[in-house]
Amino acid sequence: MRIELLTHSAATLSKLRHLYLEQLRTASTIPAALAIEEHFLIAALAQARCYAELRELTMARSILTDAVMVRNLGRLGV
Repeated sequence: MRIELLTHSAATLSKLRHLYLEQLRTASTIPAALAIEEHFLIAALAQARCYAELRELTMARSILTDAVMVRNLGRLGV
């Protein structure tokens, strides 16, 4: 049951993370972008935690690396 819950949660968080990423790309104001970025990062951290609990550490690391890259690109204004 635990594995199914973690797997389902990771999939849901992936969808949310991609939704927030799209919203982040189209944000028109700095306050909106910061709020969306916060939700994106929370979803990424939660998804990485699910994969870490499932002992899929490579996937967890990949999610965190991608999230940091997105955050850094946003800070650079790219």
